[in-house]
Order: sequence, then C-alpha cells, then structure tokens
Amino acid sequence: DLYDSRDLSFKSQYSDSLVPLLLESLDKFDQGELEGIYRIRAGMFLKNQTDKPHLPHIDNNEPHHTMLYYAIDSDGPTEFYEGDEVIKVVEPKMGRAVIFPGNIYHASSVPHVSPFRIVLTLNFLLSTTRDIWNSRIG
Repeated sequence: DLYDSRDLSFKSQYSDSLVPLLLESLDKFDQGELEGIYRIRAGMFLKNQTDKPHLPHIDNNEPHHTMLYYAIDSDGPTEFYEGDEVIKVVEPKMGRAVIFPGNIYHASSVPHVSPFRIVLTLNFLLSTTRDIWNSRIG
C-alpha cells in the first residue's frame, strides 16, 4: 500500500503525487464530490506468475468507490462480475482509468504476453457513494 487511512502512521512519499490523477479522473467521471481517500495501492503481476485464476473480490466492506489506473500497456484484463457472470472485461492500456462502485466484484489477472502488469488502485468516498452502495446492496 502507498496509503491506508486505517494506518495513519504510514504514508508513502508517492501517495500525494497520485491525488491529482484521481481528481482529474473524477472531474471526467462527474458522479459526486470527493469526500475522502481510504487507500492507494500499487500492484504488479509478473508474466505467468501463476496459473490460478484471481478470485473476484471487493476491496473493502465499507461504502467506497474504486479507481483502477493502468500504468502501462499489458495483457491480463480486469473482469467485473454480477453474481457468477462476467459483465465487463477491461484491457489494461496505459493511461486508462476505470471508476466503479466498490461493491462490484472484480478480478485481476496475470499477463501471459507482457512481462508485467502494473495497476494503481485507489479506494475513496464520493458524496454519492453511500446512496449507490445501498441501492446495490439493499
């Protein structure tokens, strides 16, 4: 993790430099005002690191939105789920950002052609998050 609001004793020197990226993306997303950032994480998977499929998950059980930012072109898409069904597949392309309610299950995958896959994950709260979260859960 580069930043985690649950552990205020730790904050990476890089976390502040990623906030403008989130703000610019949210300006285009236009679905509410930023109220707080829960976590910033950088993840890298190496080519053929595992043959096991990554399990669908949510990043946090508290209301939040998630932004995935693909730092490089790679293979190893992200899949989004409704129940057991894949409803969307997003290929990692450098500069692409995907923003979604944090209660949508998603799964990463390892690259099989590219040497590695790098994704920044930002979990945050928007002014509209709780309403969206409750409408999907409730």
